[in-house]
Amino acid sequence: MCRLLYAKSEKPFEIEPFLQSFAKVAKNSPEYQGHGWGLALWDGSTWKSHHSIQPIWEDTLPSLGTTTCLIAHARSAFRDEGICVENNMPFLADHLVFAFNGELHEVRIRAEGR
Repeated sequence: MCRLLYAKSEKPFEIEPFLQSFAKVAKNSPEYQGHGWGLALWDGSTWKSHHSIQPIWEDTLPSLGTTTCLIAHARSAFRDEGICVENNMPFLADHLVFAFNGELHEVRIRAEGR
């Protein structure tokens, strides 16, 4: 199971306090959440993202200012496999941002990739 953070407001809010609190939650999780982390934030016209392979509580958090929408994810890699920054959520595709929290069982997708 992974840890997710979602924060949204009509008025801009400071990102750093949310990331600091999220880092503490990830560090103190009963399940290890240190296989990297990522975030996506709305800058008013488009999504911006940051991903890192470091545990969020050990990483230098980027100075990001404010946003009205923030999504962050701390990763616990399944079977300690696939630990690379490209596998860290949230993922961006066009105007969409997505992440999931947990494992998918008995799912079959007929598409290239893994």
